[in-house]
Amino acid sequence: MIYLEQSYQKALQLDPTYKAAAECLAIVLTDIGTNIKLAGNTQEGIQKYFEALKIDPHYAPAYYNLGVVYSEMMQYDMALTFYEKAASERPMYAEAYCNMGVIYKNRGDLEAAITCYERYTIYLELALLLTSQVLHEVFCFD
Repeated sequence: MIYLEQSYQKALQLDPTYKAAAECLAIVLTDIGTNIKLAGNTQEGIQKYFEALKIDPHYAPAYYNLGVVYSEMMQYDMALTFYEKAASERPMYAEAYCNMGVIYKNRGDLEAAITCYERYTIYLELALLLTSQVLHEVFCFD
């Protein structure tokens, strides 16, 4: 993955407006951040997520992963902030709504939790429906 990071960085050095390279670099940096975090270096993982957002401030999974990290560190206000940002960047981000629901439920804010869980359910069902339609189109010959 380090090779990919370097390749996309070189592409952006040559053309800073190359949007596809920026988007791919944000994906790679987020993946590296997750691997680093899972290897036990949470702070360095967080740094990679922020690097990804510096490259592409609209990359929802980086915000989501920051929410996960801050939830794991029991910094729930920060976690909510990042989950909300992930959902604002990708409105159908079902997992972000689910995790927000857990935090609200644990805080005793059942109304907010239910709202989040309802969105989670709607977006998850929609994703499953769209996936089944795509699979039908790919594998079924009418």
